[in-house]
Amino acid sequence: MKNDKKDALSIVTIGIFQNIKLSQRLDFDIFLLKNLVREYYKLTDTCPIFKKKLSADLRVIFPGYNTIFSNSTSKSSIEF
Repeated sequence: MKNDKKDALSIVTIGIFQNIKLSQRLDFDIFLLKNLVREYYKLTDTCPIFKKKLSADLRVIFPGYNTIFSNSTSKSSIEF
């Protein structure tokens, strides 16, 4: 639902005059690129969740691990 007066007027104008433009067929490469971008953002959103799970597991398995390494996903911590 649009609340903006300009948008509402544009929608009404399109509806009255049926000035509807057909969109071009989407190029397959653009479609794949959009899917890759969506997947990237989905993975970046889940990254903190897995970091928290790793930290919790390390706390259970190695109780003093979090006191030695302040960041459990840092390079020095992972190489340890």
